[in-house]
Amino acid sequence: MAYERGEAYIDKDYWDKKGRLAIMLPHSCDEWVIGTQEDAKQLITDLEKLIKEFPVEPTLEDKE
Repeated sequence: MAYERGEAYIDKDYWDKKGRLAIMLPHSCDEWVIGTQEDAKQLITDLEKLIKEFPVEPTLEDKE
């Protein structure tokens, strides 16, 4: 399984241990297979896009 455009996403239902939202990637069981050089470039492009779109959300601490 190689990375395909748009597979990385912001999971608004997942909070890390510090109460922050997370960007998620699909993965195989034992290792992450990104794929070819072009697949890696697409992953970088998608991650940069998600970083720019990352919502300003309260942390879990703010919600308490």
